[in-house]
Amino acid sequence: MDEREIIAEYAALDARLCDPAVHRDHGLARLLRRRRDHLRPLYETAVHLRSTRDDLTAARELEWHSEAAALAARSAALQDALSARLAGWDRYDPNDVVLFIDAVSDDALWLARHYQAAARPGWRVTPLDGRLDAPRPHAVLGITAGEGGPGAWAALKTDNGLHAKGRALARVTVLPDVPDATADPGALTIGLLCTRDPGAPTTIRVDHTPSGIAAFGVNEDQRRARADALRQVHARLAAAALTPADPAYHHIASARSGEVTRTH
Repeated sequence: MDEREIIAEYAALDARLCDPAVHRDHGLARLLRRRRDHLRPLYETAVHLRSTRDDLTAARELEWHSEAAALAARSAALQDALSARLAGWDRYDPNDVVLFIDAVSDDALWLARHYQAAARPGWRVTPLDGRLDAPRPHAVLGITAGEGGPGAWAALKTDNGLHAKGRALARVTVLPDVPDATADPGALTIGLLCTRDPGAPTTIRVDHTPSGIAAFGVNEDQRRARADALRQVHARLAAAALTPADPAYHHIASARSGEVTRTH
């Protein structure tokens, strides 16, 4: 991004936060506030840089040579500062996460319960594919950070990879949660899975036909099950769209590593 894109993005976030409809969705409003706060240091530097460049143009037109030389030096310093900030800037740091656990040995339940127990104050850990009350090979968690501080992605993105506890081994894939993502409704197939157990929760499967991405949401509330499945699909679609230029790309790529990254 250059300074114009940064200023435009900050203005767009401000505009969205002025829309009363946005605040009907508490989670979305919180994410937009976090994005704006995360972008603010870049925005302030970008505004200063643009103002300095405008002053430099005026000084050159007026042939104020000493003033132009000072402004040129200041402009270069601000550009270096902006580039340095951008080099370490991950646009997904304000986001929450969808965390996938796949057991390599034993089961996934021990690690899912670890994330539940280790949640920070104010955070919420929600199973997206059913209750965590029996051994299972897979588990999917939605992890939502509290109102203050950074998003869950900033805290958990380095958890991607293999986790071990004794002989138990599980692979963790942490993806940014993208609640304002949208997929073409025509590309989605949403189905209700039937069961003979009258006490079983509702299971909804969502397929994104072009990509082959599919997810299951399991909840007593059918609308919640559908939302949980869509949350997983949107996270996977957003991750698939990343390029090596995105810092998040490299964290997600490390989930495929064959080395143990965490020992519990």
